[in-house]
Amino acid sequence: MAKHLVKNWLGSRGAYNILKRNEALDPWTKYYVTDTDGVTTTYVEYFGENIVHIPTGQLIAVNDVLETEPENPNPYDRFLVGTDANGYKVYEYTPIKDSDELESNEMDFSWKYGVRILSRGLKAYIYYNGKLITYDDIDAGSF
Repeated sequence: MAKHLVKNWLGSRGAYNILKRNEALDPWTKYYVTDTDGVTTTYVEYFGENIVHIPTGQLIAVNDVLETEPENPNPYDRFLVGTDANGYKVYEYTPIKDSDELESNEMDFSWKYGVRILSRGLKAYIYYNGKLITYDDIDAGSF
């Protein structure tokens, strides 16, 4: 049985597409491709031409769900902000260097992601079909 060395490659979507167009993708290379829209960067993982990983998963837990941004957050607080009708964003508050001010960082929250909410017993929630839902409360019955 032949042994193969798996290489890792990290680059932009444009660079990956150039390799693909020129048939230069190595089937024994794991490609980490960055996609960016100027604001958000996501990573997609390929093994040669085969997709291995799409950007989904569970985000870092948030403190609570709020309709609007909090007035006086503490450093490193995280909140899910929004409503079922308008959708949600994750806000994280980080200190600005050499200042007492906090910077608000926001991230879209969609069906791709789940998040645990501390104030709701760390149950996992997703935003699906215009509603924030959890499957942690489902009673599967007894067997």
